[in-house]
Amino acid sequence: MLFRSVNAYSALADFLLGLPNQTGSASVSKSQQTFDPNSLRWTQIGAYAQDQWIVTPKLTINYGVRYEVYPPAYRDKTGVTVLVPGLPLNANVVVGGVNGNPKNSGISTGYGFFAPRLGLAYRLTDKTVVRSGFGLTSDPDTMRYLRDEYPEDLTPNYNNANGTGTIAADTANLTHYTLGEPMPLTYGIPLAIAPNYSSGFVSLPITGSTTTVAQNFRRGYIESWNLFIQRDLGHDFVANVGYVGTHTVRQQAGVSLNAAPLPSASTTCMPNGQYSASSGLSGPCSFQANTIINQMHCNATSGYVCYNTGGITMTEPLFSSSYNALQSQVTRTAGKNLSAGAVYTYSHAIDYEDNGAGSGAEGTKFNYPAMFRMNKGTAGYDQKHNVQVWSVYHLPFGYGQKFANQGLVGQIVGGWQLNGQFSHYSGLPFGVSANSNSIGGIAPGYGSTFANLTSSYQQMGGHNRVAGNTSVSNGKPWFNQASFANPTVLAATVAGNPSNVGPTLPKIGRAHV
Repeated sequence: MLFRSVNAYSALADFLLGLPNQTGSASVSKSQQTFDPNSLRWTQIGAYAQDQWIVTPKLTINYGVRYEVYPPAYRDKTGVTVLVPGLPLNANVVVGGVNGNPKNSGISTGYGFFAPRLGLAYRLTDKTVVRSGFGLTSDPDTMRYLRDEYPEDLTPNYNNANGTGTIAADTANLTHYTLGEPMPLTYGIPLAIAPNYSSGFVSLPITGSTTTVAQNFRRGYIESWNLFIQRDLGHDFVANVGYVGTHTVRQQAGVSLNAAPLPSASTTCMPNGQYSASSGLSGPCSFQANTIINQMHCNATSGYVCYNTGGITMTEPLFSSSYNALQSQVTRTAGKNLSAGAVYTYSHAIDYEDNGAGSGAEGTKFNYPAMFRMNKGTAGYDQKHNVQVWSVYHLPFGYGQKFANQGLVGQIVGGWQLNGQFSHYSGLPFGVSANSNSIGGIAPGYGSTFANLTSSYQQMGGHNRVAGNTSVSNGKPWFNQASFANPTVLAATVAGNPSNVGPTLPKIGRAHV
């Protein structure tokens, strides 16, 4: 028999009974969908024209143009819900498709985009060909981040305010249970109370959070170009080397409207946590008073904190990114059964923020407009060196091969391949953060406080995340942590995107088909 130590609760039993007991914090929550379905719909419209012109036996030109239209997202019965920062607090969220509102909640994406393409191929000699191309592509993002925004998904949290440590207290439905009274099992998790949206507008709670999109959404586009030289080296070897570049114009970014500048004597809330003389107030203040959204709507009557403190993320076409690479390739076909090749890429990618997993954008580290430029740096997906070696061997069995090339046996054993691949590439960039987001404490909207580089960066070459862990690399870390220090608030050197590079990762794989 297994005896358990004596304690007040069993987590499994509490779970089965529906009796959460996490005192003093959010112990139970339940998401409720306001609109059904909550999935989005979007339309893509495109038309193109293309032609090929053989100018001379040596020169061929391909040219064309696409016309692309990507209207805003919408829902089946209702539309998307979008917070418009310029609207008053009591009706700042537009509910599309309700009370005359358009299903796209007034988002404008323009009337389309013309994307020309051009490709050239010129044969210098019988063994050398030069190829080049240029084209534009519209950013086709679907605005998927509007799927779950307020008030579509409501997830109230209930905590045990009475301190008994038994079950959560329902602080939203006081008509049944007084504040702090535990909810019995028969009560269950209270249903979230959806706001009344019959007018086509609702109010985002001051402590609520949501993601919105610019009303005038001018989609960005991607410029792509390349120049390659291909050469027959003889003995079945073919080499291809060239330059590839892309440039994204108006790349989407998610920036916080709750961002604030570093406090100073001229900001509403000064570094010492006191109101400035120009604010018309005196005494302690909240640094939320300095944020963009509260400065837009609030005044001294509300202490400059009246609109939102929970977090509003504005997604809009704002920044740029670039990718430049030298790409080279050598291939060889040895007879009809064996082919092999090697590819090497030397590249550099620069952006302001990376893509997010399902959210459209990762989010900028520095959200105050005057500091946008500090987000520019090496992209998080940048890999400077990339080597790939591959081979494909068709087994000599089956029809057209040397062995077992007839009958049922030929059908069974024919068509098989052996594939081999070797990959070796540079590690991804990483940033060194401070122990806490100290700058974010006085300037809301800072995604991260980076550590100061106090001495030259020293790469140690180990693979430990924590110094002194002797189980890996004999305790040697990847870099010398003593080169960094926590910044002093207001005297910190604020760095941009990370530019250090992690360890090179080898990978060998083999597949049988």
